[in-house]
Amino acid sequence: MAKTADTIAIYSRINPGSLPPGMLSRFHANDTSLAMQYAMDTRFLRLNGAQIQLPSYHVEGQVFQLADSPASTDPDSSMVLQIDNPYPLPLRVHAVLKSKLKLSQKRLDQLTQSGRIQCEDGRELKKSRTGNHIRLYITGVLIP
Repeated sequence: MAKTADTIAIYSRINPGSLPPGMLSRFHANDTSLAMQYAMDTRFLRLNGAQIQLPSYHVEGQVFQLADSPASTDPDSSMVLQIDNPYPLPLRVHAVLKSKLKLSQKRLDQLTQSGRIQCEDGRELKKSRTGNHIRLYITGVLIP
């Protein structure tokens, strides 16, 4: 039987004095940032048998489309897309891009493999996660 997030013990059978200074009072006060830290820690949750459901998210920013071919657009038709993630929860970059660009998995794979969508630090995007933020370079952009 899987546990739900509200039944997971964070610390159990320990001396409260062994906690870092101030942590016990943060637990007693239901500190928002401390609660968020544990609620979004997928590794901690999985280790404790919780079933993980990713929160919903939305994508904000300038509306743009990708041309069928970068050759059919202005040579300066590239942009930088920065994905900011305020939560300590790593989102899959491909999922965010599919949502923002309304692309199929196959089309997104083609765009990344051809180099039209690249990560600033050169990492492979298919398996990448956002962390706090990630910058992408996109070529062949049409802005309506």
